[in-house]
Formats: sequence, C-alpha cells, structure tokens
Amino acid sequence: MLKGKSQKSEIRNQKSVFCLLSSVLCPLFFCSLSAWAQKPRFSILDAGYSMLDTRSENRESRNENRELFSPSVGQKFYEMAYEMANSPQDGQRHKNDISERQTDQALVFLMATTELDSRAKHVLPDMIKLACRPRFRPDSPARAVIQLNYQQLVYNLLAGYVDKTADLEVATEAVRYLLEQLDSREQREELLKMLLQNLGGRNRTLDSELATLLGLLMAEKADDPNAVRYLGDAYNNNKYNKLAFEKLTELARHADGGLAAEQIEPAVYLEHLRLVLGENPLDIEAALAFAQYAEQLQLYQTAADAYEYCAELFRYRHPSEALPAQIYLPWALSSYNTQRNQRQCLQIASELRESGHFDLLAEAIAGKAAAKIGDAEQANQILQAAQDKALDNYKFILRSSAAAENGSEIANCKLQIDNCQSLAWFYCFAVSDIDEAVDWANR
Repeated sequence: MLKGKSQKSEIRNQKSVFCLLSSVLCPLFFCSLSAWAQKPRFSILDAGYSMLDTRSENRESRNENRELFSPSVGQKFYEMAYEMANSPQDGQRHKNDISERQTDQALVFLMATTELDSRAKHVLPDMIKLACRPRFRPDSPARAVIQLNYQQLVYNLLAGYVDKTADLEVATEAVRYLLEQLDSREQREELLKMLLQNLGGRNRTLDSELATLLGLLMAEKADDPNAVRYLGDAYNNNKYNKLAFEKLTELARHADGGLAAEQIEPAVYLEHLRLVLGENPLDIEAALAFAQYAEQLQLYQTAADAYEYCAELFRYRHPSEALPAQIYLPWALSSYNTQRNQRQCLQIASELRESGHFDLLAEAIAGKAAAKIGDAEQANQILQAAQDKALDNYKFILRSSAAAENGSEIANCKLQIDNCQSLAWFYCFAVSDIDEAVDWANR
C-alpha cells in the first residue's frame, strides 16, 4: 500500500517537473524559433561564414552558463516531439500530414532536448527532417500545402550536423530544401558556393554532391571550364558519383579535347567502369563495358580476364543458353594477344565444338594460337578441319536455297553472304591464301 502511494507520488512529482520545465523552456525556445523563422528570406546568403562563428561562440557561452541539465527530461521531450510529429490529429488523413502548429511545437521540444542534454546529437537529423517537411493548414478549405521559411534554422542545423558520420540522405534533404527557397540560378549558385566553403572537408560524399550541383548549374549557363572543375572535384571526392562522371564525359565529347578530356584519361575511365561493376557484380552489361574498354586500350590480359568473368556470369545467369559470340569471340582474341594465355583460345574452340556449335572465326583464332605456341601440327589440323566444315556448310546452304520456297529464299541468301564473308576472312587471315580470299569476297 505504501509502495503504491510512493509510486503515485513519484509520478506526480515527475509531471510537476515536466510542467515546470515546459512552462519555462517552451516560451523561451518558441521565441527563438519564431525569430529564426521570421528571418529575411535570403538572410543566410548575406550572413556568410561569420554567422557560423557567431553561433558557435554564443553556443559556447550558453554552455558555460547553463543551469539546467537533465538528459532524462530531455529524452521525455524528445518522445513528446516524436509523438507530436507522427501522430495524426483531427482532419489529418496520414501520419505524414503535419500542421504549422505541430511543427512549431515539435521543434520547440526538440530544441529543448538539445539544451537539456548536450550529447543528444541524434536530435539534429530529426529537427532537419521535421523543418523540411511540408505542412498543411487545417483551416484552409483546400487544405493547401505550405512551406514555412525555416531556411535560417535548417542552415544552422545542417552546419552543426555535417561530419564524417552524417547521414547523406538527411544532409541532401536539407540542401534541397534550402535550394527550393531560392528563386534564381544566381542565388542557388551563391548558396552552393557558401555551403562548399563552410562545410567543405567535413564529409567527402556531401562535398561531391554539392560540387555536382554547382557543376550542373555552371553547365546550364555554358560555363564549361568551371563546370569541368566542379564536376572533376565531385568525382575525385566520390568515385561512385555516376552523375558527375557522365556529365564530365559529355562535356569532354563536346569539347574535342581540352580541360574536360584531360579530366577523363583512359586510366580514370577504366577505373570508373571497374567501380560501376563493383557496385553490381551481376550486371553483365557493366562487365562487358569494362572488358571492351580494356581491349580497346590493348590491355589484353585484363580484357581476357574480364571476358572470362563475363562468360562465367552468363553461364550462371543463363545456364540453359549457349554462350553468345559477343563474349567468346573477343575473349578468344584478347587471349590470343596476351603473352602467355594462348591456350585459352584452344579451350574456347573445344567447348564450342563439344556443345555442337561451329564458329569459323573461333576455329581460326584457335589455329593461329596453336601456331603461336609452337604446335604447328595441331594448328594445321584445326585450320584444315575448320576449312572443310565451312565448305560443307556452304554447300548445304546452296542445296537448301535451291529447294527453298519463296518465303525462306531471303534468309538463305543472307546465310550465303555471311558464309562467303567468313570464308574470305578465313583465307585472308588464317591460311593466307590471297586468291581464295578474293574469290570468296567476290561471290
């Protein structure tokens, strides 16, 4: 009985403490919040870096003179703010609907939490997301969505929040909110420059995002040198920034050399393709792009390894399908051009034969590879067998064309042309018979 009375008494005491603190803190913070919200529309663009220093000094002075310190009460204020911001009230259809009054009250309690507990850094991202969230007027007939001008508050919260561990989604939401408050490209450009100056170096990924936005603004007004500079900085800060890299390559194509082309050297582009593949190792298009560019740079060992990866990936994703020529032919060519990997060409041709597929080009590469490693007898056997098989196929196509109906005549004609072209290539590059090569090329 006594225990129950003491618990009730303790609860009443806690409620009294909350009521007392609320009555003292809420007017104070509400006035502070109102002052922030009523700042001139573009005040942060005029304040500059000194604003951050001044606020830092003011915060330090308040910390020295602070008389109230209660993490437990601060946690209760945080819970009250959370409920206020996420619980639907009368007239609200969704928990994300929030009124002006709810926003102000929730922000007051969150600010009170930071005043009562200097270690409550987790409150800052919640304050940023709350201040950036659209509000509605419940008394408006159309329940119009409004956007209060918390620009000054959001800027200062962002300045206090950004560090190496900051959530990029929260930070970019704050940046997006600040940009939406501005009406012209010049103002957005000025804001982004100020953010880079004041927040630069704290978080490389956010630096990359800010530099990308600034580079895109420069590109819009055809200021290519500055656009390339900012986009280059963006990519250097974050090698996974696809937007910055794609825009940089676009500028390089239109520039016909110059600064943009210097930013994207072959090694840089190859690195980018490798990182894209690293993001999604199952993306066969990304793997092929990396392999093809390595082959284009004559990095044949790297290209051969990449094509082998493409082949393994294709077999993994399509176990019942035959390996396409766009993978096995450049794989064989790259292997042939390496210093010590010519036997891979023989293996590729052998696997094709075992699967019942004949490819004259693959057989020719295998024959040349056998000759390159010093096995002349095997080279002659492979090339002779390939020649005989190709001629037999051509004769079969001729017989099929003679007996074909009008519907399949065009298809057979195309097969004849393809077969003649392959034989012309074979006699020109594989067995070096110029007369036969010219003869087949003219058929």
